[in-house]
Formats: sequence, structure tokens, C-alpha cells
Amino acid sequence: LKLDQLLSLRAKLVKDCSGYKTRLKEMISSGSCVKGDAVYKTQQAVLKTLITEIKKLEAGIEQLITDDPELKKNFDLIRTIKGVGKVVAAKVLAVTNNFKKFSNARKFNCYAGLAPFKHESGTSIRGRSRISHLANKEVKTILSLAAFCAIRCDEELKQYYQKRVKEGKRKMSCVNIIRAKIVSRIFAVIKRQ
Repeated sequence: LKLDQLLSLRAKLVKDCSGYKTRLKEMISSGSCVKGDAVYKTQQAVLKTLITEIKKLEAGIEQLITDDPELKKNFDLIRTIKGVGKVVAAKVLAVTNNFKKFSNARKFNCYAGLAPFKHESGTSIRGRSRISHLANKEVKTILSLAAFCAIRCDEELKQYYQKRVKEGKRKMSCVNIIRAKIVSRIFAVIKRQ
């Protein structure tokens, strides 16, 4: 629970940090202020404070994981998968309650919004498969970042992604498949230790 709280706070601070960076860039490019203005300096100071606090939170997250041997062991195992970094590994540990909440990857995929469901009703409605809107979108977003990283770094997943796109699959559908593969690998690594 504490790990999840720290990760949620980190996500909020990262979002705020991104907002300040964008605002500063827009102000400079539009010419509404220069780097010497008080408005610019104040926002720059807030940005530096946010970055410092994010680093402190990340250190706290790592310390929390290091203090628990079982968490640390699973954290290290998950990190061996290409595309899975510290934030993804910590979030998966927090959401799965160190793999006590979900017994397999399929259940976690449903929870994270990675499993498509048929969209049909009798004979009149037959739509494309859809992802549930009840999914945990924060987990899905983090897994998306892991998937994009894996597509760049893992040659096997890169080739698989490119093959599926060439076959005519939509790109985000292919990314969803990569996300599901990463989750499967995470659960396999934990199960087999």
C-alpha cells in the first residue's frame, strides 16, 4: 500500500513537472516572457523543486523495496526483462500485492485493460473487439511505455511488432499485444523464479 502511494505521488509530480516544462517552453517561444523575467524564474525554481522531490521519492521507493527481501527478489527478477525499468517493476509489484492478488497473467491483463473483449449483441451488433473502459489506466500507461521501450530494445519483439504491422494490424493493437507479452514474461519469471 505504501509503495502504491509513493508511486502515485511520483506520477502526479512527474505530470506537474511536465506541465511546467511545457509552459516555460511555450512562454519563451511565444515571446510573452524572457529568461530573466520573474515569472520565468519562479516557474524554473518550482520545476527544480519538483525534480528534486521526484528524486527523493524514487530513492524512498527503492529503499522500501530493498528493506523487504521478498519484494527485492521479485523486483530484481522483473527487471531482467527487456523494456521493464524500475518504475514499471515497482508499479507491478504494488498493484499485484507482490503477486498475491493475481494468480496469472490473463487475470492481470483483464485488470490492466490489455485483454480485448468481443463487442456483439445477438445478430444485429458485431463490432471489433474492445478493451474494457473499467481498466486501471495508470497501469496500462506504464505498460505502454514498457512496450515502446521493448520494441526498440528487444530484437525479437521488434521483429514481431513489424511483422504484425505489415500484415495489416493496427499499430496500437500490435502495441497491446506487446504489452500482454511483457506481462506474460513478468508472471513467468516470477513463477519460475
